[in-house]
Amino acid sequence: SLPMWKEGGCVGKKVVVSGVAGAAGEDLNGKVGTARRLDPAKGKFEVEILEETEETKEDDASLANEANDAKDPKGDPKGDPKGKTKTRTVLVPPKRLELAEKLVGAQVKLRGLKARADLNGRIGTCVKFVASRGRYEVSLGADGGAPAETVCVRPFNAQAL
Repeated sequence: SLPMWKEGGCVGKKVVVSGVAGAAGEDLNGKVGTARRLDPAKGKFEVEILEETEETKEDDASLANEANDAKDPKGDPKGDPKGKTKTRTVLVPPKRLELAEKLVGAQVKLRGLKARADLNGRIGTCVKFVASRGRYEVSLGADGGAPAETVCVRPFNAQAL
């Protein structure tokens, strides 16, 4: 069967940008957005990237306790991001997009965390993708002296095994 992006299966879905080279890649890789449409003339997808403003930026795993404590009945974190985020539209080659839901259910290794550097190298299970936050909820089992916990991390910080 054809890859998802060739079938147009990513239009309207949350995607993660990865593998873009150069200065643009530094800014885009790991960002979450919504694939809006395929531009046939350019052969690239228009992706609407949701970006945090300075007042909402938090270190990578600072949402650890919120993952368990602040959920609405649908299981998504509470909070209204209105006024705290902005969007921009970028053109991204199809092979540089991954479906955000791809890691759900998979084993992942945490990496590059700053606020919770103690979690780097830990392995857990990706429970779900929290679209409103652009993060994966990862369940970590007890490891040696470390307790079991659930954390929310950015896509860049969860490496599939």
